[in-house]
Amino acid sequence: MERRTFLKLAGMATLLRIINPDGNVVDSAPNVDISLGEFPVAGFQYHEGMRSSVLSQLQEGVRLVVKRDRNNPHDPCAVMILTERHEMLGYLPRRNNMIPASLADQGIAMSARVVTLDASAEPWERLRVSLMCQVGDKQA
Repeated sequence: MERRTFLKLAGMATLLRIINPDGNVVDSAPNVDISLGEFPVAGFQYHEGMRSSVLSQLQEGVRLVVKRDRNNPHDPCAVMILTERHEMLGYLPRRNNMIPASLADQGIAMSARVVTLDASAEPWERLRVSLMCQVGDKQA
């Protein structure tokens, strides 16, 4: 997704207003998931995802944790992908992590879901995730 398109979507989501059944306008926006795209998980072959106990959990649709790694010495915009038990799977690719890192730095919650896991694919393409950010009054 292009930066301009994302910023338009994020701006519109914060302007949403809800009309309740009484016809009154509620000032808070609903919790809305905005897709940031699908990405391979970089470094998957070097982390805990290759362990059979972790690999067996990675089914299509499984929710994953997205966490900003501000102390990464190799990439100042590093964004980690972990299981819900915080087992390290890898990172968003460097070419795709600038906007998610900026969102995380602003306190915007993000999550991911497994799209595909292909053990026969090249190591850098084995795990593919869908990345979402949560916009609204109840961020995760």
